Formats: sequence, C-alpha cells, structure tokens
Amino acid sequence: ELAEQYENSKDLSWILKKAKWQARELKAVGINCNFAPVADILTNPSNPIMQKRTFGASPEQAAFLVKKTIEVFQKEKILSCAKHFPGHGDTLVDSHLELPKVQTDKKTLFSRELIPFVSAVAASVPMIMTAHIRYEKIDSKNPATLSPFFLTEVLRKKMKFQGCIVSDDLEMKAIEHHYDLPQAAKLAISAGCNLL
Repeated sequence: ELAEQYENSKDLSWILKKAKWQARELKAVGINCNFAPVADILTNPSNPIMQKRTFGASPEQAAFLVKKTIEVFQKEKILSCAKHFPGHGDTLVDSHLELPKVQTDKKTLFSRELIPFVSAVAASVPMIMTAHIRYEKIDSKNPATLSPFFLTEVLRKKMKFQGCIVSDDLEMKAIEHHYDLPQAAKLAISAGCNLL
C-alpha cells in the first residue's frame, strides 16, 4: 500500500518512516537483523503470496525503494536482507505449500526480476535470502535455493555479491515435499548458501 502511495505521489516519506519504525522496534527488543526488504516484483498480479508484500510491478520502482529501505536500516544499525532471490514475483504457487515452477528465461530474468537485487547489492546489503522456485528454462533440476548456477554463478560471480547468502525456510513444503532436511541442507550449502 505504501508503494502504491509512492507510485501516485512520489512522496518517499512513508516508506522511510516505515523502515525507521521497523528498525527501532527491533532494536527496542534486542534484535539486530531484519529479513527485509522484499525485493521481489509483482510480475504476476495473480501471485497468491506476493500481492501485498512487494514494492510494486515496476522493477525500477522496486529497486529504488529496496535501496532506500536498506539505507535506513544501515543508518539505524540493523542488518537487512533482500529476498527472495532471484525473484518470487512471477509465481502462481505459494512455496510454503508446494514448489513453484516458472518459465522465465534468462534474458527476462536479468532484465526484470534481478533489477532490485542488483540495486540491493549496490547498496551493500549484507544478506540475500534465496527463493524455493524452480526456473525451468534456466535450471530445470534445482530450485534456486539449491542451485549452484543461481547462487554461485549469478549471485556471487556475475553480481559480485560478497555478503551472506541465507536460505529461506528449508522446512517449507517447496523443499520438504521433494528432499529430506539433511539432503536439502547439504545441497543448499553446496550451491552457495552460508546460513540455513
């Protein structure tokens, strides 16, 4: 809703206030890390899990608001985490319940879904969280969380991210229905995750 307001008014104040209040509430209870901001784009308006969680359908707007949110967290001394890499916005399935499969090709991924993550890396985000999504035209075998291509080749080598790669919850059904937990943990680490 704040992203919609920003889209209409170009007034950034409520986005900045929200991030500041989140950071200060966390610090007040002794927490120094927030698994936010969401860097996904609402590519598919029928997406059941991302409709009320993104900074909108525009990659450029999402990238700008992700950057501004990270900057507020940095100023407030709260670790931030851009999620869900490489993008959950084009799914039709909730990964809490099943493994989403998308047909996004590599060219579209780089020109659309990854734009907010590139912005997050440029803003020195300390953590990036993975997505339990199988991009069938890019890595038909592995969901992104377990994909050396996405985590090592794209995020580490191409995007030059040097921070912590954290998996989304490995007990979500997107993983649990297809792997046992020790197997998923081993594959995630092998793919490039630093924190499970």
